[in-house]
Amino acid sequence: MPNDKEKANLLFDYYGVLLTEHQRDILIDYLQEDLSLNEIAENYSISKSAVSDLIRRSLDTLKDYDSKLKLLSKDQKLNILLSELEDNNLMIYAAKLKEIIGG
Repeated sequence: MPNDKEKANLLFDYYGVLLTEHQRDILIDYLQEDLSLNEIAENYSISKSAVSDLIRRSLDTLKDYDSKLKLLSKDQKLNILLSELEDNNLMIYAAKLKEIIGG
């Protein structure tokens, strides 16, 4: 089970393109570049609380998209199935499943 930051990164991978450019930039700085709220605030000349609010709202938006589209849970189920197929030496089916999910 992924931790909160890993889940946020996964949600961003799936739905980040649906955010505004400003939201994406801030989330990239926070999630992928691991910048602090203070560093992000300085970079964008906004307050630390504005950064915090934007991150919270953006993550809530990503969670809302996932609650409707459920891509993250579908991906996790497909990966579990793929592991089971590989574990049972059903490699031909595992290869087909990998092809479908792009892995």
